Amino acid sequence: MKKPLIPLFSFVLITSFLGSVANGAQLGVLTYQVAYGHIRITDCDPLATTVEVPSEIDGLPVKEIMNEAFSECTNLTSVKLPESVTSIGRGAFGACPRLISISIPEGVTSIKEGTFSVCFSLTSMKLPQSLTRVGENAFFGCTNLTSIALPEGLVSLGSGAFAECHRLASITIPEGVTSIGHHAFSGCGRLESINLP
Repeated sequence: MKKPLIPLFSFVLITSFLGSVANGAQLGVLTYQVAYGHIRITDCDPLATTVEVPSEIDGLPVKEIMNEAFSECTNLTSVKLPESVTSIGRGAFGACPRLISISIPEGVTSIKEGTFSVCFSLTSMKLPQSLTRVGENAFFGCTNLTSIALPEGLVSLGSGAFAECHRLASITIPEGVTSIGHHAFSGCGRLESINLP
């Protein structure tokens, strides 16, 4: 009697699926994964001071900065991201108190929850025109942030997005914004003007 093929077929499917995401590998101070034909940056050496993320690793495009990949890198002052990056995860740069410079590529559509929270040294940031959403607490506690230009394509600002940005003096809300979350600008003691659409 022939043995059923279904268990073997199921095993092949499962192992093929698991094989689509490779284990972590190292490139300098960065840890990365190969996933579905592209690269995910998953971690960074906490002692790193300046980081330039390459656009390709082993011929594959770097597309994702994963959740908390650079979080609590307390010596980090500068990060340059390539134009190939289209996704930045939650808390990716949270609690980097010395971070003063970072470039966000065109193509990124969302600054997710807590992405730059408690980055005390950020004073300004240029956001990409592709951005449509700033998530909850995205810039919470960026106490030295004095200016930020929100792009025209922005649709929503999450709760607490700029809360406790003590030095933020003015901000212009673009025409396309349809949603501003609770306490988006709570604790911004020096905020003198908000230009609404």
